[in-house]
Amino acid sequence: MKQLLFILTISAALAVNAQEVKQVDMCLSGTEQAINNFNLGIYNIYSFGWAGQPTGGFEAYYNKHLFEKFGIKMVSMGCVVMPSDECYNKKMQELLYDRFGDNLFEKTREEAQEAFDKIKN
Repeated sequence: MKQLLFILTISAALAVNAQEVKQVDMCLSGTEQAINNFNLGIYNIYSFGWAGQPTGGFEAYYNKHLFEKFGIKMVSMGCVVMPSDECYNKKMQELLYDRFGDNLFEKTREEAQEAFDKIKN
């Protein structure tokens, strides 16, 4: 009985460790993909989950503005968040901040909002 309990405990520990290793591998894969894309001039930022309340077309306008000004494309990934996608986003944002400045998204959103308001009024 003690032997069976010991084997089950070891098996469970190995399974948990294997899952952690898989997540680390997936994260490294996402990070490498972000670096490769960045070096190719492909700037994708992933968004996850429900897009939220309608904004009268502003989000689409903002995404277009972001792409036209910096070549950054917002990509909706749905509700399932994979470790590779989270790590991709983290690395891509880091690289974009280094290239375009730490307030890249906030500043661009403000610019887009001002331009959008002028069009809507």
